[in-house]
Amino acid sequence: MKNEKQSMLGRVVPPPLFVAALLLIGFGLQWHSPVLLQNNHRAYWLIVGIILIIFAGILAFCARRIMRTQKTPISFRKPTVVIISEGPFGFTRNPLYLSLVLLYAGIGIVANSLWFAPLLVILIFLLHRVILREEKYLEHVFGNEYIIYKKIIRRWF
Repeated sequence: MKNEKQSMLGRVVPPPLFVAALLLIGFGLQWHSPVLLQNNHRAYWLIVGIILIIFAGILAFCARRIMRTQKTPISFRKPTVVIISEGPFGFTRNPLYLSLVLLYAGIGIVANSLWFAPLLVILIFLLHRVILREEKYLEHVFGNEYIIYKKIIRRWF
C-alpha cells in the first residue's frame, strides 16, 4: 500500500521520455523537411552545442551525486526525504530538469536543425507542468521549510 507521500505524486510520464520523444520528432522533421539552424559560422555553433551537452552532463552528475549523499531518491516515484540546497540545488530547484533542457538544446544545435527550437519550447512547457506538480507535493510534505526554500532558490536558474 502506498503511503500518503507516494500517492500525491500519482502517475507521471518520466521526464527523460519527453526528451526522447521530442528528439525523435525533431530528427524526424529534420529528415523529412530539413531546416538548417545556421549555415554561417557552423564551427562556432557546433562548439556551443557541445558545450551545452557537456554542461548538461556535469549538472546532472553533480545533482545526482548530491542526491545520493543526502539519501534522497532520484526517482520521482519515490518520496523525497530531504530538501537539498547545496551544489546545483543552491542556484536552481530543478537541476536535473534544467540539465534535460540544456541537453536537448545542445543536441538541436549540434544537429543544426531549426525544428528543435519550437520543440524546446514544448519540452520546457511539459517539464514546467511536472515541476508545478512536484512543488505542490513538496509543499504538502515539507510545509514552510519548502516555501522558504522556494523564496530563496529560483525554479530554473
